[in-house]
Amino acid sequence: MTNKDRKQTENNDYEYPKPIYYMARFFDLIHPAIMALDELESYILKKRMSKIDIIKPIYINGVARAGTTITLEMLSHHPQLASHRYFNIPLIYVPNLWRQLATRVKVFMDPAERIHKDGIIVYRDSPEALEEIFWMKYFKGAHNEKINHILDETTENREFERFYSRHLKKLIISQNATTYLTKNNYNVTR
Repeated sequence: MTNKDRKQTENNDYEYPKPIYYMARFFDLIHPAIMALDELESYILKKRMSKIDIIKPIYINGVARAGTTITLEMLSHHPQLASHRYFNIPLIYVPNLWRQLATRVKVFMDPAERIHKDGIIVYRDSPEALEEIFWMKYFKGAHNEKINHILDETTENREFERFYSRHLKKLIISQNATTYLTKNNYNVTR
């Protein structure tokens, strides 16, 4: 894949391949339909999901540039750990459906330095910190610096809890794993 096939950023760096970038933008516009797909996928996988317990998920967090990405990369090679991957980006809400489609599409196959320009090389199967998308959806204003975002044992969001539990199970199923692995530096306040 050449650079002309990648979506260009304002500072002339390249992020994701153009098809993936535009698919993600499109899916964001039709979010209610994506959530309907999430419900359908959960219904289809209901029996398999009922046999999965989320036990001791692994959460990596720290300050930016502290080595959390390298830690995630190293741990993600363990066959029993399931984590979000770059190829999940367009359809993060339906990991099983998207895995079936993505394995047929030869996009983002060439390794490339990630946008941070920190020497870390990524490709479509590299783990990536994507779950913040969910926190932002279910906790409005999650990045508003004027609001205290510390979530503790008194915080309740049943809709998020239901979604999050189901999603982790679906991700575990999609990768034939047993344990959820994620990196999210914001989790230090959760």
